[in-house]
Amino acid sequence: MDVITRRRFIRFCASLYTASIFRDATATPVAPAFLKTSLGQEYANATAKAISPDGKRLCLEDWRESGYPLHVVETDSWRTIYRGRFKDRVLFASFFSDSRALYVEGPGGAGEHAFWWGVVDLADGRHIEGKQSEDFKLGGIRPISAAFDRQLLIFRYTQPYQTQTVELIELPSYREMAKTPYATEPREPRRHSFDVALSNDFGFGISADRNILAYSFDHTLVSRRTKDLQLLWTRQIEPGMYAHNVVVSAGGERVAAALTDNGFSYLQKMYCVAVYDGKNGNEVAKLPISGTDGIAISPDGKLVAAVERVYSKGKVSPTIHIHDLSTGEKLTTLTHDVIKSGRHQFLEAGCTVSFNSDGKYLITSGMVTNIWRLGE
Repeated sequence: MDVITRRRFIRFCASLYTASIFRDATATPVAPAFLKTSLGQEYANATAKAISPDGKRLCLEDWRESGYPLHVVETDSWRTIYRGRFKDRVLFASFFSDSRALYVEGPGGAGEHAFWWGVVDLADGRHIEGKQSEDFKLGGIRPISAAFDRQLLIFRYTQPYQTQTVELIELPSYREMAKTPYATEPREPRRHSFDVALSNDFGFGISADRNILAYSFDHTLVSRRTKDLQLLWTRQIEPGMYAHNVVVSAGGERVAAALTDNGFSYLQKMYCVAVYDGKNGNEVAKLPISGTDGIAISPDGKLVAAVERVYSKGKVSPTIHIHDLSTGEKLTTLTHDVIKSGRHQFLEAGCTVSFNSDGKYLITSGMVTNIWRLGE
């Protein structure tokens, strides 16, 4: 799952709010379904926090319950194999590569410049915990993904927000295993919106097997091998475009990015979803669709899913379109939820989309979590 920074949260809220004002109120027609799908499971009042690398486990947060407990379910039986609460709400969760342990992280107490973290053994529920101090005036560190056995990928940034390094560390010691500069070339000047400086750093994507990491900065797309952070390839993005929502297929064979001339969906004039060969960065396909609300690529690299917010009669429906990568054809459309009008509508309409690593399910998650069976 992607790391949420204050900058990205504000941008997300602004795009949703303004879209509700300016977007046409007529719902987008649903395309004929060429890909058969069915709703396999629904979790009301639960948000997906992480999907296991083997595709067989899903970590959910029960956001309506006191203490915001997490529970982990098996996708074959939908049986809950773990349930637990922590000292504070979990803001980040990620499975390690063996799918048998879970990394969790949350904020420190009131007035603390620190965060707490834990590693949960899903077999017996045992966990280790730690706390890491930060000097927020200088910067801090944020998780990218749990990686291998008790290892964690992080990025380190300075204030004003700009990423400096990507690191692989060992838990619980936080010993550095590998470290590399985030940028592969001199940085471009930061963009500005009115008098506000915007970051040119964008999200991370990682393969389900935890072997391939991809991200973008300025106008550059980067792919690295996670075990030593060796650079695999870089690619320059089209002039005037930025790569948002970078994702990697389960085995790292494909990298997809939502390209746009602006980070705000309601201001987009140019946009597309570009797909690249995971081995060398060569362009494989380019689809004329918007992916700034979220994208996912199937394990076999044949399907691309994109999120859209459809507004109609005061309601908003987080909607997912699935496209054939080779032709760009829309195969089916899924309505994740219908959010009624209200002061929190622009937040509640947020929705993520992910394929699980064995290709059996598409997972959409916001205020509820839906698991869709594919090809049935």
